[in-house]
Amino acid sequence: MNIGVSTGCYFPRKTIDALKFVAETGARYTEIFFNTDSELNEEYISQLKSIADENGIKIISVHPFTSAIETFMFWSKSDYKLEDSIKYYEKYFRACQILGAKYVVIHGCYSSAEYMSMEDYTRIFNLLSRKAREYDVYLSQENVVKFKCGYIQNLKQFIEYADKDVKFVFDLKQAVRAQQNIYEIIDYEQVNKNTIFLKELIRILDINKSTFNLNHKQISFPADINQQPAFIEQHITKSYIFTSDNFAKLILIL
Repeated sequence: MNIGVSTGCYFPRKTIDALKFVAETGARYTEIFFNTDSELNEEYISQLKSIADENGIKIISVHPFTSAIETFMFWSKSDYKLEDSIKYYEKYFRACQILGAKYVVIHGCYSSAEYMSMEDYTRIFNLLSRKAREYDVYLSQENVVKFKCGYIQNLKQFIEYADKDVKFVFDLKQAVRAQQNIYEIIDYEQVNKNTIFLKELIRILDINKSTFNLNHKQISFPADINQQPAFIEQHITKSYIFTSDNFAKLILIL
C-alpha cells in the first residue's frame, strides 16, 4: 500500500509551496490540487514537475479548482457554455501531460439539478471524457455528497450509460457523509463486468479527528503519525477496499 499526500492539504498556500511541504513529509505520491487559473500556466506547471522530480514524487492526479461550479459549466443546458467549458478543461488535461499524471478528478453535477437526468448527465460526461483521452488522460468521477454520483442509485445509472473506460475516485468519507453504504458501492463495482474500475485514489477527509465512523462503527484514530499507516492498513484493507487489483493502490490523506 502506498500513501500519498495531496497538495490540497496545505491550502490556502500556493500550490508550488504546498508541493514543497509534501516533499518534506517524505511522501512519494501526490495529487496536484490547483487553486486558481494562474497556476495553469505551463511555465508554472513545469516548475511543479521539476519539484516533484527532484524529490522523487509521482503525481497521480490533478484536482480542478472549478469543481464547485462544474454544474454551471457543463450541465446548464447551454451548448455554447459547454463548448467553452470543455476547452477550459483542456488546461487541466494539458497539465496532466506535463506533470505525468493520468487522472483529472471531477465532481460533476449537483444532485439538486433535477432537470438533468443521469442519461443526459453521462452523455455530457462522456464528451468531456473523450476529450481527456485525446491527451492520454482519464476523467475520473468522484463520489461527493450533494452531487449526482455521490449516491449509489445514480452511480448504477451512470455506469449503464458511461463509456467502458470510465474511471472512478472513491472517497470514503464522502460516502459516509452521503449516508451511503461503502460496502454496497464497492460490491456493486466489483460485480459489474462492463466497466474497468481502476481505483487509484481513496481520499480520507478529516483524518486528524480522533474518531471517525467506518460502516457505523466508531474507530479511534492514532495521534502518533508513525502509527497511522499501520492503522490505515489494518482497518481500511479489512474493509475490502483493497480486495482486487482494480482497486486503489494509493491513499491520499487529506
